[in-house]
Amino acid sequence: MRLVALATAAAAAAAQQWIEPGYADVHGGNSLRVYLAKNVSRDGGGDLKCHFGSHIVPAVLYPDRVSVGCMVPPIEGGHPGNIGLSVTASSHPLTDQISLAYYDILSLPKLASVSPRSAQALSPVELRIRGENFAPLAPGQMKCRFRGEGLTNASFIAHDEIACASPLVLGDDKLSRTVPLQITLDGAVFSTMGEVEFTIESHLPSNISSISPSHGPTDGNTQVEVHGAGFNPFMEVRWTHLSFSSGSGKRAVAGPWHGARGARDLAAAACAARASVGRTLGLFMFTPGALPIHSPHPTHPGLQAGRELDISCHFHNGRDWNRETVATFYSANLIKCSTPSYQEHDEHGW
Repeated sequence: MRLVALATAAAAAAAQQWIEPGYADVHGGNSLRVYLAKNVSRDGGGDLKCHFGSHIVPAVLYPDRVSVGCMVPPIEGGHPGNIGLSVTASSHPLTDQISLAYYDILSLPKLASVSPRSAQALSPVELRIRGENFAPLAPGQMKCRFRGEGLTNASFIAHDEIACASPLVLGDDKLSRTVPLQITLDGAVFSTMGEVEFTIESHLPSNISSISPSHGPTDGNTQVEVHGAGFNPFMEVRWTHLSFSSGSGKRAVAGPWHGARGARDLAAAACAARASVGRTLGLFMFTPGALPIHSPHPTHPGLQAGRELDISCHFHNGRDWNRETVATFYSANLIKCSTPSYQEHDEHGW
């Protein structure tokens, strides 16, 4: 019981310690105020110091005797990041480590990834954006901008992570689309467009317009690009069919077709002179199941954490033979995967 009480007291004390502002320029030079967990006695405020990692600078006690001020030194290495700040009086600690975000005032924030990469237009989820040079410049003004789809509020997590909600798009009558994602830390200046993209999922069905290349050798490993409109990483089923050849003669080629998942491929290919040369296989793209993102609980009340799915290409011959290969989602208009090998002596061959 005593251990529990001590842990609770420590957590309460840490919650009462904070810095204003909670960020600093990597070049240093700005002042900040550190709020302590308790008052400093009149005889306990001698030789005050602020410890910025290995840098130690003098501190001044404010008249309220519960906060101190100090000047921020440049960060070691000159790169944005988080460091631990603490305060001592005559070498005795007055605070625990408090996180301070260093950012480069001369550079824009940079985005590296967003997770999940898509969400339904009518069901916003929490997104985690990774990158660098993030700082809580103006917490009430931080936003995520989804080009042409709206703005949502953002929250600072760390120097390399931001959280925000995906947009709510009412009355959506467009196909799934991929748009540039940008952030602003101060409500005025946005990150560079095109660093990260996000897909707004629609309830409308997607369309496959072409597969390139539309044929390949039976030993597999042909890199295939699936082009169309309305793709997203949460796709259930998308299909067309694809032709393979044994490496001699003309190759069979087939165009898009539609049907229910699991249906037999009854479409006829435009085969070459020798029927044994061409092999037309159905191509399905589907997701085997939802995988939760391993991230902290959502910071935005009422939002669920986003979920990402593994998308695959499923090749079949209309009978018992089928293979899966890993697919990569690029945008609402492009998915890539590799063909499997297909041999005459496969147990369930053509």
